[in-house]
Amino acid sequence: MEKYLYFSEKIARTQAVSTSDPANDGSIQVFRISDSVNSGADGLFPDVSDFAAGSEIFKSGSIVVDLLVHADHAGNFGSYYGTPTAGTKVRIHPNALSYDGTQDITVLSKAQDPVYGITMSSTDGNNDFDFTQAKPLYTGDAACFPLSRFIGAVQVSQNQTALTFLPHTNDTTGADGTTNFDKAVLTHANDKFHVICNMLRDIAGDNKMQSGMITFADDYNGVYYNDNPAGITDCDLSLDSAD
Repeated sequence: MEKYLYFSEKIARTQAVSTSDPANDGSIQVFRISDSVNSGADGLFPDVSDFAAGSEIFKSGSIVVDLLVHADHAGNFGSYYGTPTAGTKVRIHPNALSYDGTQDITVLSKAQDPVYGITMSSTDGNNDFDFTQAKPLYTGDAACFPLSRFIGAVQVSQNQTALTFLPHTNDTTGADGTTNFDKAVLTHANDKFHVICNMLRDIAGDNKMQSGMITFADDYNGVYYNDNPAGITDCDLSLDSAD
């Protein structure tokens, strides 16, 4: 039997889009995202073709879409949204969203879905969207380490602690001969290193729970072990990297 510690690192990936893509299918309801704009760790979708076509990526909550309401949108919202005010943001219901599996996101119009649909402005540039990652999606966004592979904790600074594990690759030597480990570096309230250590001790010594997964630091959902006595505010994961 084994205990596992779950961690997630919330990386800010978002992409702002204001121009629809009528050239794609003649519709102002279609918006194109790309991995050449805001790509990589600080953008949305390092590879936009990674996700399957359909609406599941929205229904799962992995990607959320917010629309900045413009005066042009008056009367264009389905009944679900009420009567939004210009200048406010509305989160589009996932039932109104679909992805083509390549790069285009379609928003159903009010005519297509009187409840969740939104008819876009015919003035290009008046439809301002933010597409934001809300759950772990990519390698390194989350990790689950066996407690038996925990090596130790090191105080990095007054408000940071590094938890080190044997690498998930089972290879402690990198290609360049360096010694590699998996790490979770936690940012927390000042002078709480001993509290982090106590949290680990409590997990290891809990005989009532002999196995299973324990959420230690889940940045995406703001969930931390035992109601976060160390005041953890950030988790930075590095996998199979040099010490």
